[in-house]
Amino acid sequence: MAEGSPLAISITLGRFPHGKGLGGALSQAALAVAMRGLGQLLHGRIVGAFSVGGHHLRGGSKWAPLKFSTIFRKGSSTILVDKGRMRNTLITATTASTVTISSAAPYAQYHQSGTRRMPQRKVIEITSQDETWIASKVRELASRLINGVTK
Repeated sequence: MAEGSPLAISITLGRFPHGKGLGGALSQAALAVAMRGLGQLLHGRIVGAFSVGGHHLRGGSKWAPLKFSTIFRKGSSTILVDKGRMRNTLITATTASTVTISSAAPYAQYHQSGTRRMPQRKVIEITSQDETWIASKVRELASRLINGVTK
């Protein structure tokens, strides 16, 4: 990732077994609505990590604790939240087949990857539990289509 480039992670519908067939079964508009809803739910899960110090409640990584010098400088032990800019710049963009979550904060990539002087704290992490959850939502949508349920 180039210096200063935004951090972004995408999930494609076709990546899930039941998602591959949805493209032919639903209109692009209906898929876009479904992906927008999925994106909003996933966005909430990722934003929630800022409240609990990582993605560990969903099977991912817990963020490394702050050094005492950092806590003293910030006046807080809340990890990855100083003024809230990085959390507040998380953006979810969707198409009929993709959900992309990104942060416009230029320093988010350094937290995501870590540096020589700073431990890795994944700002955006799609955990195995998230993958299972997404797959269940895609399966549920496919099942509704098969059974003729549109709501």
